[in-house]
Amino acid sequence: MMIVPGILGSIPPVAPATFYLPVTAGLHRAWSFRRLQAAYSGPCLRARRTSDNTLQDVGFSLGVMDAASLSSFLAGADGRLHTLYDQAGAISLAQTAVLQPPRMATAGVPVTGLNNRHGYSQVAANTEHVLSGSDTSLASFTAFAVGCDMSGGNGGLYGGITNSGFRTSYLDSFLRYQLRIHNAAGADILAQNIDTLATSPLIKYVCYLSWDNTTKDWAAGGFRPTIPSWDHQTGNIPAGNRVTGSIVYGAWINTLSQFLNGKFHEAIVYNRKLSTTEINDTIANLTSFYAI
Repeated sequence: MMIVPGILGSIPPVAPATFYLPVTAGLHRAWSFRRLQAAYSGPCLRARRTSDNTLQDVGFSLGVMDAASLSSFLAGADGRLHTLYDQAGAISLAQTAVLQPPRMATAGVPVTGLNNRHGYSQVAANTEHVLSGSDTSLASFTAFAVGCDMSGGNGGLYGGITNSGFRTSYLDSFLRYQLRIHNAAGADILAQNIDTLATSPLIKYVCYLSWDNTTKDWAAGGFRPTIPSWDHQTGNIPAGNRVTGSIVYGAWINTLSQFLNGKFHEAIVYNRKLSTTEINDTIANLTSFYAI
């Protein structure tokens, strides 16, 4: 059984002091509306003002996105997310098409979700997408994602595609947890989907996925709003099967037919399989900050 430390349900102040991640070794990708580590000195995001399509970077204030600066820039107009900067590497989530970036403010008021935290919202198929790129053959990784108000869509962080068609796991739309492992023939040897364990829409959500290609062991889990409790699964890939490949970030396989219907807060990826203690500590950080 996995015991998750932290004060579940406690609500930190709306504008907290900087709240860094407890685990930074191997932090490979980090997208969020808060500053995730002290070493990051860049902006939080680049916003598009819909009244004239002007772009402007927005930084942080008290460790979270500078909402006052964003509202001042928008001057009452709607805001779209052009770029959410990668605070750990070189793959920023971006959508340069004028009509397709997700919403991050309406009439100058920033989007909020869990615990009044900032985020972005996507509400329809074929519109409002964030697309990016991929990491090739990331042999080991652990990924976390936070969001809310999920009611559909199937984009996300997707790992395990190779030229031979092997496939492993993905965090659907960065948010909804699903684990699927195929054998060499393309048949499922394992399929788990937390959506079948929880009501829809998923009002608040944290999920994680951990994989090591050397030992073929995985761990995955997510929050079940119906109880509430955590679903935690661990296991190994059966002998004779292998899982390798790339991880694609943003809309699934970067097609406009894949979209998120809900609100996104953050996603982080490590280039190694975290220990159980490290996973617990990270989950405690996320659940406390977002009051889940």
